[in-house]
Amino acid sequence: MERLFQDTIAGSGLHASLVVNHERVSHRERVDLALEHGSGVGQIQIAGVWASVCSGIPTDHELPVFAERMPPRPDQGRWRRIYVEIDADAEIASTDAVGRAGVDWARLMFADVNALGHWRHNRTLDGMADCVFWGRDEEALAQALGAPRLDEGFGWCDLPVEHAEEQVRTVEGARMNGWKVAIDFRPHSHHWQLMRQVRASTSESGTVELGAAKLCGFMTSWGDAIFDVLAERDAVGRLARLTIDCGNEEMVTRQRCFEEKLAR
Repeated sequence: MERLFQDTIAGSGLHASLVVNHERVSHRERVDLALEHGSGVGQIQIAGVWASVCSGIPTDHELPVFAERMPPRPDQGRWRRIYVEIDADAEIASTDAVGRAGVDWARLMFADVNALGHWRHNRTLDGMADCVFWGRDEEALAQALGAPRLDEGFGWCDLPVEHAEEQVRTVEGARMNGWKVAIDFRPHSHHWQLMRQVRASTSESGTVELGAAKLCGFMTSWGDAIFDVLAERDAVGRLARLTIDCGNEEMVTRQRCFEEKLAR
């Protein structure tokens, strides 16, 4: 890290130093620091991926989440914007950048940061798990393993987690021997609860309750990307919407270049 830092400032005329902070800083504390620095809005990193934070959002009642699609062609069906509506009657007078949201697995979430401490992403909540596989050799492998057909391919649902892990190892062994399939191990976690709704929904969205909070998650429809997050306010500065700006011209241009490179 020190070498990369020196390479970054070399020849730039900058006078900078790198100091190691020996105290660990939790993600929750980073949120407070970002909000303090940004006067109620800010951006943090989680494992190197950006996330945006915003204060001043009511927590004593549910807030609706809306989304708008892109116009016809070439991106029809993708999301133009997704937003939490805080005041439906407000007239938007100003829009400020909160930060950006980086996406590494094609999905996003509006969440109460205090509830996220209870989130269990990969840990089963009921001791059960699913094992799903699909791909070129899915039918042949399913026949060889006696795996039933599922909506997304083949596999086993609602197995004790240890048995599901054994099935995963069996399928992985088949892959190592040349069978062409993809595999997904799905412990019955909060993430599984959300994605089960996402896969069954035309809007590719769902909600998960954590204590008194309800979290709303959804697929980006653009795959992995970097999205602007905006705070939209009324004439006196009250927050009316928190918006993920998915389909602005800059993002679409950047995404198009990325997709063209992948297609080569």
